Amino acid sequence: MKKIYRFILCAFMCMSVIFTCSAVISAAPKIAKVKNVTVSSVAANKVTLKWKKVSGVTGYRVYRYNTSKEKYVYVGKTKKLTFTESSLYAGKTYKYKVRAYKTKNKKNTYGDYSDAVKATTAPKKVTGIKRTYTGTSTVKLSWSKAKGATGYEIYIYDSKKKAYVSKGTVTKNSCALTKLSQNTTYKVKIAAFHKKNNKKVKTYGLRSSAITFTTAIPDVYNIKLYNVTESSFTIKWSAVKGADGYVVYRYDDYDGWNKVKT
Repeated sequence: MKKIYRFILCAFMCMSVIFTCSAVISAAPKIAKVKNVTVSSVAANKVTLKWKKVSGVTGYRVYRYNTSKEKYVYVGKTKKLTFTESSLYAGKTYKYKVRAYKTKNKKNTYGDYSDAVKATTAPKKVTGIKRTYTGTSTVKLSWSKAKGATGYEIYIYDSKKKAYVSKGTVTKNSCALTKLSQNTTYKVKIAAFHKKNNKKVKTYGLRSSAITFTTAIPDVYNIKLYNVTESSFTIKWSAVKGADGYVVYRYDDYDGWNKVKT
């Protein structure tokens, strides 16, 4: 507990030994500056700060820099050592300061502002993923732009590791996955990230829901006709790996392509 000290100041003249004393002055020790303010966590619309305790105070007031007013403005107070501000914009950088205060007789006494700390909110979660092309070894995907994103990281599920592993990053809201196995099912997730001024540190949003797709079966090849007569013929072709069966189509000038056999 902080103590209150009282002082009396006296002036005197040596020759006449005359003393003049002031009234009693009360002085409370200065409130310490809040230290070690750091960013505890971020989301697309909120920032959580934390800091070290200042002894003997009532609570803490938090301030965010307002670019239009060109000064720090009060955003809230707390008696805890953490504070969360919500309703922020995704992928935006904010600056904060914190200072302790003590309330006595309904009046607040404040300590100095802490050093400023920067916090960048995460981009929004990626949505609207869809396939735009499916081949035997290549699949193309596109998705809705995530607010606040400067890029996207692509993850493919690895059944051996039982986890999603990164397959690289892109700056546009589309990608081509290559060197895939034919007739194979894959699961993909995408996360938006924000990287400011080409720095290495990235702030990631939540990963998207998984999209599942199966690569195409290779085309049938080496098709040949056998035993051709006026009313019939036999078709043969090379087996396609992974195929469960084949569908035969016939073309005529009136109806175009029609299925004749499975």
